[in-house]
Amino acid sequence: MKKRKLIGIIIGDPCGSYQRGFLEGALKIIFKNDMDAAVFSTFGKRSMTHENRAGEDEILKMINLDKLDALIIVPDTLVLDIESCRIFLDVLHQNYHKPVVCVDFDDSGFDEINTDDTAGMKILTDHFIDKHEVKDIVYVSGPLNHPHSRMRLKGFKNSMESHGYRFDMSSVYEGDFWYSTGENFYSWLASSERNKPEAVICANEPMALSIIAAFEKQGFRIPDDIYIAGFDADDDEIYNKDILTSYYRDTYSTGQRAAVKICSLLGTDTPVSSEQKVKSSLCIGKTCGCKLKNNVDNAYTNIGIASESQFQSLRSDYNFMLEDLVFRRDIEDFMWAINWYVNEVNNFDRFTICLNDNIFSQDPQLNRTNYSEKMIIAFDKDNSEKMPKVGLENMFETTEMLPALNEKRSVPSVFYFTPFHCYERCFGYMVSEYRNKPVSCHSDFRLWRRHVNVSFESLRRYMEMQNTIDSNNKLNDEMRRTQEELILAFAEITESKSGQTGQHVKRVSEYSKVLGEALGLSTEETEILRTASMMHDIGKLTISADILEKPGKLTDEEFKIIKTHVTAGERLLHKSPGRIMSAARLIALEHHEKWNGTGYLKKSKNDIDFYSRIVAVADVYDALVSKRSYKDAFSERRAYDIIVSEKGSHFDPDVVDAFVRSYDKILEVLKSHPDCQ
Repeated sequence: MKKRKLIGIIIGDPCGSYQRGFLEGALKIIFKNDMDAAVFSTFGKRSMTHENRAGEDEILKMINLDKLDALIIVPDTLVLDIESCRIFLDVLHQNYHKPVVCVDFDDSGFDEINTDDTAGMKILTDHFIDKHEVKDIVYVSGPLNHPHSRMRLKGFKNSMESHGYRFDMSSVYEGDFWYSTGENFYSWLASSERNKPEAVICANEPMALSIIAAFEKQGFRIPDDIYIAGFDADDDEIYNKDILTSYYRDTYSTGQRAAVKICSLLGTDTPVSSEQKVKSSLCIGKTCGCKLKNNVDNAYTNIGIASESQFQSLRSDYNFMLEDLVFRRDIEDFMWAINWYVNEVNNFDRFTICLNDNIFSQDPQLNRTNYSEKMIIAFDKDNSEKMPKVGLENMFETTEMLPALNEKRSVPSVFYFTPFHCYERCFGYMVSEYRNKPVSCHSDFRLWRRHVNVSFESLRRYMEMQNTIDSNNKLNDEMRRTQEELILAFAEITESKSGQTGQHVKRVSEYSKVLGEALGLSTEETEILRTASMMHDIGKLTISADILEKPGKLTDEEFKIIKTHVTAGERLLHKSPGRIMSAARLIALEHHEKWNGTGYLKKSKNDIDFYSRIVAVADVYDALVSKRSYKDAFSERRAYDIIVSEKGSHFDPDVVDAFVRSYDKILEVLKSHPDCQ
């Protein structure tokens, strides 16, 4: 089975009526010549933000022209202004040297095919003159340098002149093909010296709808006071259904003629001739009064057209696809959910979602405005198989565009490449395959794709937030470890100055942790207590080593000096920030306080910080079981009995009870951190 030729088609919004007709006509010819097609489509309107359009237009940059045997391009559908279209075509001239057909765009430098809007606009204008006997008509054009504008204006002129009416540019207003035209047109009309016309015919529907809104705002009744018509009817949109008199363009035959031309340029031996299947016609609505003639009460119906946003709504109040997808928490789970909802646009034979391979990158600049060099096939559903393939392992070079393009098939296929993004952040692209079916995307695909784009951005932000949290937690852990190492280093310096062996600080901190757990402190509070307790004797750095290491009994004056280490410790730590250092400051100040108020600073009971009451027990117990310059170590039993006997006098009763309950763990700490001999 020889490899089929692959025809590329660049066109915006394949769900639009103009595009659907064009694609169905073109694909009919392409398939009859046993060729494949790859359609690259952006979605959007001129009102989109720059960032959103940047994400849409990225799909045009991933096209590997070397893979295409010929190219059909419909520039006007890409929502680019004339200058941008010309720049795009100039780049194409420089980089692609195979057959190209350009549709509905003059002076492209390529072979051109145009839809005959001249005849269509004449038919529409003839209807108003012949059926409604109007003579005074104002024509609202698009930008006069636009090829569609020129053809449609010519059709209007031909109709007027064929009926013997005078035509001149004073009855032509240059609009912008968009909803912003209405108010500007009404102001222009009001400021001119001419009378209100009998009818306004517009070069497209958005301008007509905005003009209806502008007239109704001023109290005019349509069609009683004035007739209004549009052009290029879109049978998908609810806003013009049975309301706006307009015209369906014959884009089906345009698509066929474009495909026949490509076949000819490729040297096909027997190119299929274009079918005589014209799909153009008048679209009669209420704005010319034809639909209202049977209304015996009042011919006027309020059209109520205000803005484009009125016509955008979900298909059903019971569609919870967006909500469901937003709450997915990893990519594979998201893709499995897609399998459920893809049935809502299940008119394809195969559907694939390709993701940038750097989708997990922490670099905030990646995935913003371009595709990566490799793609992951994250979701691949072939309707001939029961289950989709979901995963993150199957990768390919982006220049390949899609591995399925190279697969052998018994019938030709069309592949629709559409961008997968949220604003300028590119995730990858989606590909819908139809086998030997000359059709466009499902009419609901616009909305479906939008739900997927927005919900995947929600997932990406969740994953980014989790990564940030994990990174912060890791950083906090590292900072805590560093802080603890510094605290321990200071504490060991203090111990070495006191002539101690270095394990006292570690034991006191572990005793404190055991007691904190027994007293019901949280894990976080217990860790703060454990770390902060290491600093309980930091004030001894200010005491002379002669006093700290004196082997005999201290004099009263020396003992007064020893007692100053608690206030010195508080002073050393009082400017240190954070919960640990704040706790350490109080422990350093109060660990020699007694429950009955006879300690160094005479604080008592609940005036003593809870952490300090815990460390007091831990510190005294370890001092009792340890050898000092002025005493031998007490036995574990004698030290235990002393602690218990001081319950309610030296020590907080609750802390002593905790000491008793957890004494086995206290002994484990003592044995695991013995003093060096």
